[in-house]
Amino acid sequence: QYWTSRGFGYLDVNYRGSMGYGTGYRKALEGKWGIYDVDDCVNGAQHLVDAGLVDPRRIAIRGGSAGGFTVLSAITRSSVFTAASSCFGVTDLKRLVRTTHKFESHYIGQLIGTQDIDAPVLDERSPINHIDDIGVPLLLIQGSEDPIVPAEQATAMYEALKETGVEISSFIVVYRWSGPTEEQRQHAVANWKRMIEIAVDMGVPVINTEFSGDPNQQEICNGMFFKSMEELLPIIEREGLRVEVQSHPYDFCELNDEACDLVKSFRSKNLGYVYSASHGFFYDQGKGDVRHMLKYAGDELTHVLFADTYN
Repeated sequence: QYWTSRGFGYLDVNYRGSMGYGTGYRKALEGKWGIYDVDDCVNGAQHLVDAGLVDPRRIAIRGGSAGGFTVLSAITRSSVFTAASSCFGVTDLKRLVRTTHKFESHYIGQLIGTQDIDAPVLDERSPINHIDDIGVPLLLIQGSEDPIVPAEQATAMYEALKETGVEISSFIVVYRWSGPTEEQRQHAVANWKRMIEIAVDMGVPVINTEFSGDPNQQEICNGMFFKSMEELLPIIEREGLRVEVQSHPYDFCELNDEACDLVKSFRSKNLGYVYSASHGFFYDQGKGDVRHMLKYAGDELTHVLFADTYN
């Protein structure tokens, strides 16, 4: 409903290998991962185009983990999609066999059809080996501490894309650096430090984020946000990155002007404000005075999100 109420057509594909359609359907993907799942997604999208239900110039595909593998495979094997988003997606099957946790370490043998880590089919179906076939905008989203699909999967994909001249403009992360508990804040700061390292290593100059607090504990979260920034901002400035923060509905800071005041209080060129058009109605309690909000942000306005495309 979120998507369709905003004019999007939304196709949720239960491709071959999905549960709920019988044993035969579930096992159909065995040995065919990266083929049947991709074919079903591509054919589903093409059917909507042929039926005149969607604009062929604006078709995006997204997926996470195994679904991310399908996304990356789809944009290397077809031209039906015009944008893609891979969330912690598998990019290199051989690398996954070596680095994933024990519980899922044998999945690839079943899904690809071989237990031989040196089998040519692993290279053939790994999206990282088909970089030259990617011709659409691609968003890579990856957690730094993912034990199942390690961060090096996305990093390696980025490096391979970079060699072809493709660059990543920014990351988007959401960590509980405003608490409300001290334990949450400390974990978030640790994740932030690792995220900063990844951004530097990958040459990504901008990280978008949110205040990520609790609207019912505003005073506590406000203090914890400043405490986290005291620790992180010197690192951000030293590395030459820019962190851009947006207020968000149901956060401890929900309003445009208040969020701008928080950002401005640090007086740092490495900290900016994100205006999200999707939440504009919320930022001034329903007044909808966009001109005022953008003007109030002033020079701290460094990024505008015209639409949410994930959550």
